[in-house]
Amino acid sequence: MKKTLIIIIASLGIICMVGILLVVVYMNSNKKTDAYETSAYEQLIKAFELDKMDLKPSKKKGKEPSFHGDGMALYEFNVSDKNSDKIEKMLEKSWDKGEFSKEVEVIMYGGETEETIYDYKYGEKVDLPKIENGYWKLINENDGSLLDNANDFKLAVYDIDNLKMYIFENHI
Repeated sequence: MKKTLIIIIASLGIICMVGILLVVVYMNSNKKTDAYETSAYEQLIKAFELDKMDLKPSKKKGKEPSFHGDGMALYEFNVSDKNSDKIEKMLEKSWDKGEFSKEVEVIMYGGETEETIYDYKYGEKVDLPKIENGYWKLINENDGSLLDNANDFKLAVYDIDNLKMYIFENHI
């Protein structure tokens, strides 16, 4: 009698464990396969206050930051003609227009200052084109100058001529 009771309890335990395992596997299989990527670009859009613009990435280059936060990525967004005026009006309030500052230029494409030659060339590494007619905004996540520590920053660039928005993220 005791052996039968032990066998029944052990069988119920095994059935419960298999049931829990099946539920966990089912729940994980229904998640979006690009959940991290979606989350990453959505976080960038919010960081640059573009969340009301209905931007969806058309291309992604590089590798988004990993579990430890290391990596770089460039997201490219196509902007429709109907949204271009709306975006420009929004950007002119708080973004820089025209060429990059010297600091951003040498970090993204290389160059030198009075004392240092910079060879990061992040723009070349992810194929970010130089924009002559557009807006840009830098979010420097470091204390101090980007030239002193170019490891953690985000850069958004809007190309007026080609109706493209680029968001670059770098974490090393």
